[in-house]
Amino acid sequence: MIGLTRVRDGSGGYPAVARLKALAASVRAVLGIGPEVSYAADWTEYGAHVRNGGNDVAFPLDALWADAAISYVGLDWYPPMGDWRDGAGHADAAWGSEHDVGYLRAQVAGGEAFDWYYADDAGRAGQERLAISDGAYGEPFVFRQKDVTGWWSNAHHPRVAGVRSGAPTSWTAGSKPVRFVEFGVPAVNKGANQPNVFFDPKSSESALPHYSDGARDDLIQRRAIEAFHAHWADAENNPVSVSYGGSMVPADGVALWCWDARVFPAFPTRDDVWSDGGNWRLGHWLNGRVGLALLPDVVRDVCGRASVEVDVSGLGGLVTGYRFDGPVAAKDALAPLAMSFGMDVLERDG
Repeated sequence: MIGLTRVRDGSGGYPAVARLKALAASVRAVLGIGPEVSYAADWTEYGAHVRNGGNDVAFPLDALWADAAISYVGLDWYPPMGDWRDGAGHADAAWGSEHDVGYLRAQVAGGEAFDWYYADDAGRAGQERLAISDGAYGEPFVFRQKDVTGWWSNAHHPRVAGVRSGAPTSWTAGSKPVRFVEFGVPAVNKGANQPNVFFDPKSSESALPHYSDGARDDLIQRRAIEAFHAHWADAENNPVSVSYGGSMVPADGVALWCWDARVFPAFPTRDDVWSDGGNWRLGHWLNGRVGLALLPDVVRDVCGRASVEVDVSGLGGLVTGYRFDGPVAAKDALAPLAMSFGMDVLERDG
């Protein structure tokens, strides 16, 4: 759809957007005034269309967002939430871990596609971060794909040959709520670096996130989702509209991708029925993962039952399950868990 909504006609208009408006009106006519209607725009598509080195700026979908048939701004949200590399020499290494929720929260409205960008693959390899700014008119949200709040909170003025139009588009600042119709992260090493990619050996579009080694990582999926929710649950990040009196992102404004209708564990294990079961391992699926316990919580619980105090701040990972066959010492209970994460359990006198 991005390829359609960015196509211009001879007069500089965006014909696909006009057709989307007509479609929304048709849907509204069938449904009436009750149900909500919107379009789920890609995270690279909802805002400004920037051309000619930033000199020409348009807002193609504003005509749709402002239309009376549209209830809210719908977003398919898969921008980068990290720029993690192996080793201690990369730009974000001071955070300590790609799983750090503070690090991931800082990327929701910061980092790549907000504060800076890479000009090309060579720039990414060398972490040559170029600042995103707008020295001409002080409206950096125009060029920040991740700045939903800036986009939502302001009128939008097109630019032609670097000159800002005095007349804004039909979008009224803060006029409709924003809903993240899709948000998800693959369960793969460095999944937050590039949430929009999907590993599928049978697909020509198969890819791993930037700098991923392809190992399964359920924890990065969990932590990124936690960070995303925490960011928008903070009132300081979620302004209230003077038009409708509610928050920009409603309390139920985040829908996670994906929850499969096929029941776990029949999917993904029934490969005699479904051929895509193998994709679950590194994919965006929440089935079979959403209820898993965090390793620090399990270790704290087991040790607490044995009246043993432990520091679990350095532990990471999820636990699919464990079993006690009978009364055991705390050390013996923890050994299988610790071994799976390459750790030792040390006994302490008393």
